[in-house]
Amino acid sequence: MSLRSFRSAFTLVELLVVIAIIALLIGVLLPALRGARAAAWNVACLSNLRSIGQAVHLYADDSGGELPLADHAAGFGDPDPIGTRLASWSIALLPYLDARGFDRGVFEDPGLLASRAGDWRASVEALYRCPHDPRGADPPAHEAGRYDGSYGYNVYYVLTPSELDPINPPARVWRKLDAIPRPSLTVAFGEVAEGESNGTMTDHLMAHFWVQFHAPTDRVAKTRHGKTAGYLMLDGRAVDIEFEKTFDLDRGIDDWNPATAR
Repeated sequence: MSLRSFRSAFTLVELLVVIAIIALLIGVLLPALRGARAAAWNVACLSNLRSIGQAVHLYADDSGGELPLADHAAGFGDPDPIGTRLASWSIALLPYLDARGFDRGVFEDPGLLASRAGDWRASVEALYRCPHDPRGADPPAHEAGRYDGSYGYNVYYVLTPSELDPINPPARVWRKLDAIPRPSLTVAFGEVAEGESNGTMTDHLMAHFWVQFHAPTDRVAKTRHGKTAGYLMLDGRAVDIEFEKTFDLDRGIDDWNPATAR
C-alpha cells in the first residue's frame, strides 16, 4: 500500500497574515527611509555651500581681497578685478570649483562663454543645486551664464553707499573680505525659492530691502529642508537652521547686514 503524497500550501488566512505583515513593515520602514534620504540631501546641500565658501575665499585671495560680484552691481562701474561684467559669482567661482570647461580665459570672452552652454548647465546642476530643490528636474537653460541654481548671494557685498542708506550714505561698503567685522556670523548665501528660474535677479537676495522697505522675505527658500534651509556664513561655515535665526526684526536679528550681524 503506497502512501499518498500531499503538497503543502498556504491557506487563505495565512496569506492574508503574510500580506498584513509586509504592509506593516512597509509602513514602518518607509518613513525611516524618507528620513534617511532627507538627511542625506541636507548633508549634500551643506557640502555644496561649504565648497562655495572655499571658492569665495580663494577668489578673494586672487583678487586683492575683493569679494565676488552678483548680477546686481549697480553703481560700481566695472569693479570686477578681471575686468568683465559677466563675472558674477556663479561664473567667477567656477575655476575654483574645478568646473569642467571653465577658467578665467573663458569668462573673459563673451563669445567663448556662450559656447559653453552645456558645461554651464552641468556646473549649475553639480555645484549650485540643493538636492531638495525641484528645479533640478526643469528643462535645461540653454543660455550660458543664465543662472537658475538653488543658492543666492547676499547682496550687501555689492551694494553702493547710496543703496546701503539712501538718506545718509555711509563711507564704508562691504566689498572686501577683510572689511566684514564678523564673517563667522554674517550670511554669505541663502537658498532661493522655487519659481525663480527665469534668469532674472536669481543669483542674489535683496536682503537690504527687508529693512529699508519692509519687503517680504519670501524669495528665501526658508523651509526647503523641512523646517529649515541651508545658509553659508562668510567664514565658510555652512549651517542648516531656521531663517528666523538669521533675520527677525522683531527680535533685532539681522545677520545679513555685516554692520548688524551678531
